[in-house]
Amino acid sequence: MLYKNMILFYLSAYLIVMGFVSNKVKNKMNTKYGYRSELSMKSKANWYYANNTMAKICFGIGIVFIILAILIIKFMEVTTLRIIIFWVVEFIAYVTGGILLERKLKTVHKD
Repeated sequence: MLYKNMILFYLSAYLIVMGFVSNKVKNKMNTKYGYRSELSMKSKANWYYANNTMAKICFGIGIVFIILAILIIKFMEVTTLRIIIFWVVEFIAYVTGGILLERKLKTVHKD
């Protein structure tokens, strides 16, 4: 039963680690780590802005969903369906953050 509770934290922990990685690599462009999209790799300013913003998005989503996971564990029964719904909502939040970041990059940095 404990493993079902811990599963709720995996994606949140991964997002927090991704936030640290994005924050760490924001000063130097590379092709292996960080937020890499065609637009973010066009210039150093885009790279810095994209990775700085993605670090904040990942930290925010990770922390919010860790708090939600604690509340779910405390007040609800953790079932497979609830885990799947939790992960889908968390993934949608992450993808939405990426889409919003790309839109912002298009309007702010036209390099």
